[in-house]
Amino acid sequence: MPAAVTTNLSPAHMAWSCVAALFMSPQNHGRFAETAADIGLNPGAMKALMTLHTMGELPMGALGSELHCDASMVTQMVDALEAKGYAERVASPTDRRVKLVRITKPGVRARDRALDRLSVPPAAITALSERDQESLARILTKALALADPPMAPPGNS
Repeated sequence: MPAAVTTNLSPAHMAWSCVAALFMSPQNHGRFAETAADIGLNPGAMKALMTLHTMGELPMGALGSELHCDASMVTQMVDALEAKGYAERVASPTDRRVKLVRITKPGVRARDRALDRLSVPPAAITALSERDQESLARILTKALALADPPMAPPGNS
């Protein structure tokens, strides 16, 4: 077992640092990219797919805002999603100049496959006692409920 870590971080900072470190650990580092490749996408396109599933039909510009990227990058991501049949562009009913992006049924299935793979807990979590796993799940579920906007725990969306 590793030695205790002495830190000046607040409990909130320490908790978040631990979550981030666990996510970026060598065991998990490539998981997102590998999962994206498994459904035939690059990581950016998979993030767009996840965003569309969570937020619903979005104008291209709003999708870019959500993903913090420029219009040309959004176009590339949506092109990749359309090529796989995971999303489609449709005209906005209120403004013909605006294209909306909508996830398709195959896109929902691909997103679900990706989430199934991403939700497999790493060994560092499964090595905890069942009681600790339950405590961790309870605490993180509370944190998700306090997110802006509130988020459902995986598997409950």
